[in-house]
Amino acid sequence: NRIENFIKHSRNTDIQITLFNKWVHKITDYDVLHIFKVNIESYQLMLHAKNLDIPIVISSVVPLEHKYKILINRFLNKLTPFHTSYYFIEQMLSNADAVIAQTILEANFIEKWYKVDKNKIHIIPNGVSVAEEKNEQIFDKIGLDKPYILQVGRFDENKNQLNVIKAMAKTDVPVVFIGGPDSKSQDYYDKCKKYATKNMFFLGWLTYDDILLKSAYCNAKVVVLPSHKEIFGNSLIEGGAYGANLVSTNELPIKEWGINDICSTIDSNDINDINKKLIQAYNQSLNPNTSLLIKGKFSWDAVISEYVSIYDRIKKND
Repeated sequence: NRIENFIKHSRNTDIQITLFNKWVHKITDYDVLHIFKVNIESYQLMLHAKNLDIPIVISSVVPLEHKYKILINRFLNKLTPFHTSYYFIEQMLSNADAVIAQTILEANFIEKWYKVDKNKIHIIPNGVSVAEEKNEQIFDKIGLDKPYILQVGRFDENKNQLNVIKAMAKTDVPVVFIGGPDSKSQDYYDKCKKYATKNMFFLGWLTYDDILLKSAYCNAKVVVLPSHKEIFGNSLIEGGAYGANLVSTNELPIKEWGINDICSTIDSNDINDINKKLIQAYNQSLNPNTSLLIKGKFSWDAVISEYVSIYDRIKKND
């Protein structure tokens, strides 16, 4: 979805983007290689581009955890010919001409733990898209016609749906969950459904272009993102783009983003705090400035323009 939106909105610029297929395309036909996520599968392609002196941009999306595993890995790499995923991540980040982080926290993590030159790290948030048309399909789906709280994302311990369920179990506030279990978290999903009360609705997985997902966002009174750890939090930003009141984990840098006036924060481990902040947000009127502020900061057009600037810069320096 991220790459699809990137390509779609780049049509408004003077750059041409191709979704690279190694069986069809030649890397030498391009001015810049952009890798949208660090992974081992892209390592050989990156080396090939590097050998051909083709500038490389990497959107990092690295987990902000396992600091000491990264250090141990660096030490072991000097002693053994065997390499872990951390080695390939570090090699790719080090060899890139520009590294894109989504937040200052991610940028600082990459600089400190992966030893990447801070001068080539750029902070660009993810973009969001909003369906302009309004529809109320969600109300038919859940069988209610009243405001609700929405959480979107896979079910696992980190996404923390269970604490939201426990926080709202003794209320009559509708809570809608979209997403299914992570492949390793079926037990967690089952536990969430076990603790859920009659005011809670599980809609399962929905594709990004599903009209029901768009309906859920555009009619939500509150969108909550209570993760224990989070790099960016697309669902929170998308909820804000649709105008919902926002409640976020305190792991996200909402003050850095300039949205602290329209987004309250929670301690993801404190059920009472989650309950208090969700009830407050639910009882507040919708802020007409929320959608405008989020769209201004996180629209795809704004994001793409920053990428184009980086492409131009590294092409000139090549």
